[in-house]
Order: sequence, then C-alpha cells, then structure tokens
Amino acid sequence: VDIRGNSIMDCGGTARYAFMAGPKGGLVIRNAALCRIHNNRIRCNSNLAANLGLFSIDLCTIYGLTMTDNHVQHGENSDALMESIAAGVSYGSPLLGVMLANLCGAVRVSEIHGEASIHNNHILLSMGTGGGLVLGTFGDNEEWKRWAARIKATAHHSMTNKEDAEEGTVSGEPVITSASVQGNHFESLADQPFSAFLLSRLNELNFSSNNVRTKTGGTAPGIIMGIGRGIISNNMLDILHLDQMGGGCLLYTSDAA
Repeated sequence: VDIRGNSIMDCGGTARYAFMAGPKGGLVIRNAALCRIHNNRIRCNSNLAANLGLFSIDLCTIYGLTMTDNHVQHGENSDALMESIAAGVSYGSPLLGVMLANLCGAVRVSEIHGEASIHNNHILLSMGTGGGLVLGTFGDNEEWKRWAARIKATAHHSMTNKEDAEEGTVSGEPVITSASVQGNHFESLADQPFSAFLLSRLNELNFSSNNVRTKTGGTAPGIIMGIGRGIISNNMLDILHLDQMGGGCLLYTSDAA
C-alpha cells in the first residue's frame, strides 16, 4: 500500500449523511503489508463529550511500515471531560499518559510487526487533549501471530510450510518488530495535557532526534515501555517515562521546558 501526496481534511466533522456510517479517522488501514505513507496532510477532529474518539492516522495489523514527511493534525473539540479523566492524577504521570494515548489523537499504529520507520513527521494537537503517537504490539492474539508469519513469508518471497506458519516463524526466524522513530516534531497548541508518544512492547527501538514542544511545560509525558533493546538519544523532551527496557543505551536527552 502506497499513500502519498494527499490532503485529507476535517475528518470527524458533522456531515449531512453521517448517520449512514460509523465515524472513522482520516486514514484508516487494516491488515496490510509493506505500507508507505509519505508527504500527506491529514487533519481529524474528535469530541470526547459526544463519545467520538478518533485518530488522524489509524493503522492496525500491519507488517512493514514507512511513514515519512507527513503533517498530521488532531483537535479534540470538547475539554469537558478532562477534569474527570485527570481526577487525582498528576499531569506528568505515566498513568495519565497511557489514558490519554488511548482516547484519541494524531497517530495510532497497533499490532505492528517487521520494520517500522517513522521519520520527519510533524504531529500537531491543535486543541484539546489526546495522544501524539501510539506505536506497538498491544495484544497476544495467536491468530495475528500466524497472520504475521504468513505475511512475512509472502513479503520476502520466502518458502515456508504450514507448520512454520502455525508456530509463528519463517525459516526458523521469529517475526519481530524493529521500530525507528527519528526526527519527528510533536507539538501541542493547547494548554491541556497530552501524551506526546506511547511506544510499547517492541523488540527493538531507535528513538532519536525527536522534539516535543508544548504551550505549558510538564504537560506532555512521553512513555517508552516493554522494549527488548533500544537506543534513546539526542531528543528534546518535556517528560520521559522509561520502563522495562532490556538492553541498549540512553544518551543525552534535553528538557525542553
């Protein structure tokens, strides 16, 4: 799947025939392999008070992803629920970050395997709250593991037998997720907490040269957890919560506040 050079605007708005279909985000892809998303401008709105939580880019069950040079904007039109969402939870808490990341936001990539490159994107929250980037494998669905094995064999023109696919391997090699998140700009224009990024349950992670900019310091926690091995270097961050990284290195990271 190649998607490039598009302008997808105002998804989640009220349309004349909205009652005929369920609301979706700006770019929604399911069950695809070797996706390339480049140089698109995508804007989406949510309204949590009306139980409408969307993501401008919403990808699920993907094998192999390259997402570069996109401008992705999300706005949450109702902040009426923020007091109840954040009740008793500090703005810098990782718990709040996880909660916000799963409500609505700019980019969500769940059940991802293979190589994932997310580079040089501008991820903007224009109003309200939500998540900037949610990336990882968030379930242990056996059917998905078998699907990933079959897709890997097809994508690489490899030979595999039924037993290999059922075991979730191809030619004895496990299906892993290696993510590179570099050179992205996360920004919020609102005086509200938002989860800049949530990166979870990845085999490998290179998180470098990213920038988080907020209107109010201390309101944009970034969360990295459950990483096999990784490199985190040369980022300008508001708050970073790091948990359960098996190996790797953490180099100079500057507080932008």
